[in-house]
Amino acid sequence: MSLGLTGNARLSAAAKRPQPPDRAGAKPAAKKATHSDRTVDEEQRLDLLIGDRAHRTIARILAGEPLPENRAAFSLRVLDAAREVLEEWPATTERKRALLIGTSTYASAYMRRFAPGAPWLFSGAEVALGSGRADLVFENQQTHQVGVDEIKAGASRRGHTAGREQVLRYLAGGRQKWGASFIGVRLIWLASPFSSQFYGANALRGRPLSDTPYLSLGDPR
Repeated sequence: MSLGLTGNARLSAAAKRPQPPDRAGAKPAAKKATHSDRTVDEEQRLDLLIGDRAHRTIARILAGEPLPENRAAFSLRVLDAAREVLEEWPATTERKRALLIGTSTYASAYMRRFAPGAPWLFSGAEVALGSGRADLVFENQQTHQVGVDEIKAGASRRGHTAGREQVLRYLAGGRQKWGASFIGVRLIWLASPFSSQFYGANALRGRPLSDTPYLSLGDPR
């Protein structure tokens, strides 16, 4: 005698089995972060850390003695300044060596390409301006004009947009703080120097920094 279920019995048993919930009104499952997503986030965070520590390193160098002309001595001095900054402002990252190398590399790039010479004199870092703090501020010792540098490492298109929005806030703050003496902001992209721009005190858009008299190119080292 067969112990198998008949067709009708099998249908009845199937009907009694728990059925999956109706998915029509269910919320879609949250997308899990992939390894690629995590890698991008880590790179972006490292990039932000490098940009922050680089401008602090630059400020430390500018506030000290002039850098030596000798290439090796120049590089060593910048590396020492970067180490001092990272000790003073430690970062929670496993990529400490990459942070040190990136910081010193970008600080060197700034000092070689963008550091203003006489009669411009470094007058402060992290200067309160509008709703934020300007990275670097310089004053012309002859004309008493004031200029601001906003330092960035490198970024996506969104990063460039955010940089512009930040500069526009600094422009408003600069006009209020320094009046007619304020000339504007240099938005400097250290990973892509030729993308750097100058925003005049009343500008809504920047123009290539290389097309202005405010680009300081040092001797190659």
